[in-house]
Amino acid sequence: MTSLAQVAKRGSAFGTITTSIGSLKPAWSEKPNPGGLPIRRLEGFSHDGQSFEATDRFRGSFQDYLGLGNSVYKYYSPDELFTRAQEVHPGAELRITIEGTKSL
Repeated sequence: MTSLAQVAKRGSAFGTITTSIGSLKPAWSEKPNPGGLPIRRLEGFSHDGQSFEATDRFRGSFQDYLGLGNSVYKYYSPDELFTRAQEVHPGAELRITIEGTKSL
């Protein structure tokens, strides 16, 4: 397995991260919504001190893996979602493909 440091040094080289959901720290944006709940979007995550951008492909695959719909961020912050996912799937490991600082 390629280490994160090796991938970061290579710039846009592809690599993989195999990890539990609980070891990822999500980063998100939140916009006020005059009509109701805030609009949240998972923007990325950090792992072992490295930050990665969450692409649409990553978001879709992550939601499919957990059996979630697109509206899940209306009701839960990414922190809550990642914590709950770790509780429900404690032994689950994710294999994330990365290119530079983007998760695919």
